[in-house]
Formats: sequence, structure tokens, C-alpha cells
Amino acid sequence: MLSNKQQATSNKQQATSNKQQATSNKQQATSNKQQATSNKQQATSNKQQATISKFKTIY
Repeated sequence: MLSNKQQATSNKQQATSNKQQATSNKQQATSNKQQATSNKQQATSNKQQATISKFKTIY
């Protein structure tokens, strides 16, 4: 069994770990949002390229 001091230290370390995990989760969410934006922009670009190719074929 941990002494009170050891338990307090363990609790503090756990709180720090939890804070770091929350920060990591926030960063991952931001990264996911940026990836979604990038994917949307790529889809738009692909659509524009397909339209250009279609007109090149016509003319």
C-alpha cells in the first residue's frame, strides 16, 4: 500500500498524464479537422480537373 506522500505523488503524476492526454486529443482533433478540409479541397480540385478535361475533349 502506498504511503500518503507516495499516493499524492501518484495522483499528481496521473493528473499530469491526464492533462497531456487531453492536449494530445485536442491536437488530434485539430489534425483530423485539417485533414477533412484538405480532403474536401482535393475533391473540389478533382471535380474542377474533370470539368477541364471534359471541355478539352469537346474542343
